[in-house]
Amino acid sequence: VGDAVERAPDIVESLTSVLAHQALSRDRVTYIDGQHFLTLQPNAEVPVHLAVKIDAIARLINELSDPLFTAFQEQQLDFWNASNGATGPRWQAFSN
Repeated sequence: VGDAVERAPDIVESLTSVLAHQALSRDRVTYIDGQHFLTLQPNAEVPVHLAVKIDAIARLINELSDPLFTAFQEQQLDFWNASNGATGPRWQAFSN
């Protein structure tokens, strides 16, 4: 505000939600040590930072987010093509 630099409010996101968002987005994450961190206590007043290299986490998220959606599609296909007992593949229940 004006000439003063103000801190933005803290944002808490689970790794799962970040990865899911990245799977559907072309954006890449950039995590900076000291600014971004992992914790098991996201709602604590002073959360304990886990001893991980956050830039390595960002790199993994960026690498794994592209194939995640394809892997999800493959899992869906396998599920619906799997046998549902004597009635054949699951998808046939909806084809009548």
